[in-house]
Amino acid sequence: MNVDIKSLRVYIPGRGYVNIQATPHFNILSLNSRDEYRIYLEKNFPHCDVESEISSFLKIRDKIENNPNQVLVLLQYSRDGINILDGIHRTAILANMGVENIRGYLKFE
Repeated sequence: MNVDIKSLRVYIPGRGYVNIQATPHFNILSLNSRDEYRIYLEKNFPHCDVESEISSFLKIRDKIENNPNQVLVLLQYSRDGINILDGIHRTAILANMGVENIRGYLKFE
């Protein structure tokens, strides 16, 4: 199914569900600032190698920019909208590129 990226919601610890444009994942790309994403990682994933995670994210961006039509995400309906279960980074990258719709699989429980 194709879904409007702006309608998707993402769970961010400490903030609840937000639109992809309001995430540290989107802001590292749109603002070209690693600070918010670094703080997010340090707070929520204290045992991860922050610089390695940032580097991996930017490598994913480079791959997606070369082939944005191959991106798929896992989605789930909720009472309040459609949530991204898997694919936050991919969705943030496409949103930053100005892509309006994303292909996703819908998970039913």
